[in-house]
Amino acid sequence: MKNCKVCKETKPIEKFNITNKVKGYRDPSCRSCRLAYMKQYKQSDAGKLTQKKYAQKNKEKIAATHKQWQIDNKEYFLEYTKKYRAENKDKVAKREKTYYLKNKEKIAATGKKWREENKEYLKEQREKNKDKLSVQSKAYYVENKEKCLAYSKKYREENKDKTASNYKEWYQKNKAQVAERKKEWYLNNKERINAQQRKYRQSEQGKISAKKYNQKYYQENKGGTLIW
Repeated sequence: MKNCKVCKETKPIEKFNITNKVKGYRDPSCRSCRLAYMKQYKQSDAGKLTQKKYAQKNKEKIAATHKQWQIDNKEYFLEYTKKYRAENKDKVAKREKTYYLKNKEKIAATGKKWREENKEYLKEQREKNKDKLSVQSKAYYVENKEKCLAYSKKYREENKDKTASNYKEWYQKNKAQVAERKKEWYLNNKERINAQQRKYRQSEQGKISAKKYNQKYYQENKGGTLIW
C-alpha cells in the first residue's frame, strides 16, 4: 500500500506508476491524480507549447506509432472514426476543406501515385461495383450538372491533345457500341430530328446551304435531278 501525496488516499502499490525499474521507485501521486494533472497541463499554454515542440521534433516516430496503433486496433478505430464523423459533420467538413486548400498539390500527387500503383485493383473494384457506381455517378451529375459541364469544358480546353487521343482510342475499341447507341438515339428521337431539319431547311441559312449543295451535286452528276 502507498499514500498518494495529492488525494491523500492510501491505495494498492499497483495504482502508482513505476519511475525507476532498477531501484523500484514509484510516482508519489496515484494514476488517477497523475492523469488529472496531465489533462489539465495539456490544456494550459505551457502544455500546448511543449506538445507542439515534441510533435515537431518527433514527427516520424509519432506517425509510426499512430499507424501501428490503428493496425492493432483496426475495428475499434474504424468504429470510433465513423461515430466521430457522424457526430461532428460540420467540424470534420471544415477541417478537411482547410487541409485540402493548403495541400492541393500534395494530395493530387499522392492520389496520382496511388492510382498508378493500384491500376488492377481499381479496375477490379470498378467492375465489381459497376451498377452502384453508375447510379451514384448519375445522381451526382443530376445534382451538380452545371459544375460537371464547366469542369468537363475546362478540362477539354486544357487537355485538347490528350482528350482527342483518348477519344480516338476509345472509339476504335467501341465502334459497334457507338453505332448501336447512335441508331437507338435516332429511333427514339426521329420526330424531333425531322422537325429540326424541316425548320432548318425553311430558314435563310438552310436555303443557302441547300442551294450550294444542289449546285455542287448538279455539277458532279452532270445535270442530275436536284435535291430539296
